[in-house]
Amino acid sequence: MATCDTPPPLPEELLVKIFGYLNLNDVLECSLVNRHWYRATHTQGLHRRTWLRFRNQLDLTEGFPRVTAPHLWAFTKIHLQGIALNYNEGGSWVHMWSQIMPRLSSLVLEKVEASPNDLVAILKWGHNLREIGLINLRDVFMSGTILESKLERSCLNGVLTKVTTLDLAHNSFLSDVVFERMMECVPNLAHLSLRKCPILKTPMGPASEKKPNRSVLTFSVLLEFIRKQAQRLQSLDLVDTNLDGMRLQDIAEVDNLNLRTVKLAKNPISQEGVLHLVRCQKSLTSLDLDQCRRVFLDYPATSLQIFQEMEQIQDLNLRLLSIPKGLDTCLSKLHNLVRLDCTALDSSSKHLRKGLASSKSQKSLRSLNVSSFMSSPENFRAILSLFPNLEEFSAENCQEAMVDACLHTLLETCPKIKALNIGSCPRLSDLGFCGLAKADQVSFVGPIECMKLDGKIFLGTSAEGEVINDAARMSTARTLAETCHDWTDMAKLDKLSHLERLTLCNSDITDISIQRAFNFFCLREINLSKCLFISDTGFIMLSERNPSLEVVDISQTSITDSGLVGCVQALRRLVKLNVSQCRSLTSSGILQLAQFSTRLRNLDVSLCPKIKTETIDDLQSRLPRLRNVKIRGLEILECIQTFED
Repeated sequence: MATCDTPPPLPEELLVKIFGYLNLNDVLECSLVNRHWYRATHTQGLHRRTWLRFRNQLDLTEGFPRVTAPHLWAFTKIHLQGIALNYNEGGSWVHMWSQIMPRLSSLVLEKVEASPNDLVAILKWGHNLREIGLINLRDVFMSGTILESKLERSCLNGVLTKVTTLDLAHNSFLSDVVFERMMECVPNLAHLSLRKCPILKTPMGPASEKKPNRSVLTFSVLLEFIRKQAQRLQSLDLVDTNLDGMRLQDIAEVDNLNLRTVKLAKNPISQEGVLHLVRCQKSLTSLDLDQCRRVFLDYPATSLQIFQEMEQIQDLNLRLLSIPKGLDTCLSKLHNLVRLDCTALDSSSKHLRKGLASSKSQKSLRSLNVSSFMSSPENFRAILSLFPNLEEFSAENCQEAMVDACLHTLLETCPKIKALNIGSCPRLSDLGFCGLAKADQVSFVGPIECMKLDGKIFLGTSAEGEVINDAARMSTARTLAETCHDWTDMAKLDKLSHLERLTLCNSDITDISIQRAFNFFCLREINLSKCLFISDTGFIMLSERNPSLEVVDISQTSITDSGLVGCVQALRRLVKLNVSQCRSLTSSGILQLAQFSTRLRNLDVSLCPKIKTETIDDLQSRLPRLRNVKIRGLEILECIQTFED
């Protein structure tokens, strides 16, 4: 009788990559399989990028003590969100924190209920911390008493010597006094975030009379810190902090300051301020100007000077800006772009195409976002053909530009795409997804003024033409799919073999595309929200062909209980599911998730009229990992139904 040889173990590098997709409990189970897997779960490559996240009190109470186990000591990143710290309760909590903190490299506390004493007591154990996040800690900063003691500040100054990153985002109660105390505790800081922390302009009066404010954070204190830390500081996140052009110039002109990353989104900065920044900070590689509308609106010559100084920029965010003149000339000066965001950019698509074609970023660009921007399919196709190494591409809400021919160009020229967002593009059809057409087979009907009142479509309007056009395209796709026998050479959507995240919300995709073009090996997340033409059969086929899906959004679709059950049966790795506003789902169907989706942690059933709140309580009792459930509107809908009955 023939014997089967034992297959060789997977290389440790491959095991580490696989374990990177798992949550903490799964990694714990894997570490107990054998010695080879045990070693893989302890490699620094896995632990450096894996966060242990606790998002509610039950997770903290049950899961936090497990982190002290010897086989979990290699994990170095912890994120606590929306919980209450239990340090000063004494006993086992103090013991656990004293064991966990010395080995952590990153600690993030977000919306955590804690006293200033709790925070200081925990940070005293952080000898190896390199990254600290204190995000939206109202209770900690509101009183202004944190770190009042010089002894505490001196102690933390000696403990937090390795900290290089500090995130203080969303702390509206941050004041000059508290800010100075905290900066005294992190002497080697290189990366600072004050996102959404209001910074007031320097108060009037002689400099000798200016004192740190106990109520608000002022620019003078921030500038003084930047001057002291200039030789070490590398990045500043000042998004939505009320920073103006004059203050930006003051920052840019600080001696010995060499910033690499600056985020200035949603600030009233001026064109001159940005010009000073890029002229003085020659090491700048990442610049975020999202919604800084005043920067490029006037004086095209000055705008060109800004782009000339940004030759080394790799990451540029131009979202919601207006560049009415000279965009092509400006973009031609950028030769090292890796990421470019042009969402809703007020400019010509022709100029964008010419500018990108003239730059030397064709091989370096990895991420491109042109959502709500493009208006010409021809320019769109020309742009896509320029960047063969794209890994992330977003064209959401490109209603006129993203057509089947553009999708065909994308599939042929950008095979390395990992994240694709082409939602709300009504001119995309099964013809493009299945590779059945290189150009639109059916043209739009009638340039007649569209008239829709109260959801009604009037005869003879372009709205009627759109309905006829959609029906014709679906009929054409169905006919071609039935007559086509060889699909091997088709440029189908699943030609993107590296695809991990796909967004097709509000699309006219049907079961034909699901059947023919949705066989992905790496796909982990999919968004099919508002895709009304996919039936239960289509959703079931989707799950059977893509069993590795972990995040699924099928909200506002026509899926029923049988379709949902058939779908989740094949998705054993499902951790997040959104079925909000699915009017055909009932409590019976949702309750069956307990049989198949044992790893489910996030569920959204908001505004589902046939689902009862008591059903959700029952489901949570059966799924211990299900921590985050959104039930917005369920109780109101129950009251309305009771009243009507």
